[in-house]
Amino acid sequence: MDLPITGYQFNFWLLVLYTTLMPFMCTFFRVPYGKFVVKKWWLPLITNQNAFLLMEMPNLVVITGCLFIKGIPHWTNGVIMLCFLLYAFNRAIMYPASIVRIKANWPLPLVLLGILFTTINSLNQVSVFYGDYNFWNPNVFLGFFIWLYAFYETWYADSQLLDFASKNEGYILPHGRWFNLISGPHYTFEVLMWFGYFMMSMSYESLLFLMSTIFNVVPRALATHKFYQEKFGPIDTKAIIPFVW
Repeated sequence: MDLPITGYQFNFWLLVLYTTLMPFMCTFFRVPYGKFVVKKWWLPLITNQNAFLLMEMPNLVVITGCLFIKGIPHWTNGVIMLCFLLYAFNRAIMYPASIVRIKANWPLPLVLLGILFTTINSLNQVSVFYGDYNFWNPNVFLGFFIWLYAFYETWYADSQLLDFASKNEGYILPHGRWFNLISGPHYTFEVLMWFGYFMMSMSYESLLFLMSTIFNVVPRALATHKFYQEKFGPIDTKAIIPFVW
């Protein structure tokens, strides 16, 4: 399989470095956000809403700039760009707007790292947006529907968590749909979503995006699963893969 690297070489190698370091950072340092935040940390904290807005905004800015400045060379490119646009709009606008009542905080350095990653990554994805594609190729066709389904399940799981949080004081054990099998379906389907995106483009840039997503969300899923076990005792669900892990 010949995966092309098309343009934006400097950003690409920055993303390689970031992706290489991410497994080390996520393995040896539990990310102190949300329920894991260290309350007495001396570093300044940013609200949950503002953190997501700041970290995800580069994605929305880059894809919007591409649409207005470079346009869409082919409708298949438009499908891939629409996938990224829907994700960016949901994470930068819709999700922050829905968590206004959720009281959680993110350390400022973590938010700055998130901004750095999304900026570098979104600039790299420009190469993906303008690749040469045929929607009816099996990898593009199948990858799109994998992405679409995973996007829906990610959105639905996030909505369930927000609904639980708005109706209860403190933490409860999530239930219903995929929460009956895994503790973090929003993490599982985020990985599957970018696997579908990689299938569509078959590029190094999208592969690095997938790898960075795995290195980022798997430790978070494991930490969340452990948190539920410590708070609620033995549970029947797995962390991220149903019946397996």
